[in-house]
Amino acid sequence: MTNVADKLRISIKKRQDALIRYKNLKDAFLLSKEAIIKDIEEARSVWQKTLTQLPKSDFEQ
Repeated sequence: MTNVADKLRISIKKRQDALIRYKNLKDAFLLSKEAIIKDIEEARSVWQKTLTQLPKSDFEQ
């Protein structure tokens, strides 16, 4: 009976470890996603500022 209990305990422990790893990876992904979005928004604002500083071309009205 202890063999079954040990196997069950090991299985539950593996499952808990896998869940913890999954949550850690998910948190890391969300943090990197937020950083990428922030970088894109910053680049967008720099691009808009750059466009306003450029002289008007003949094709613009």
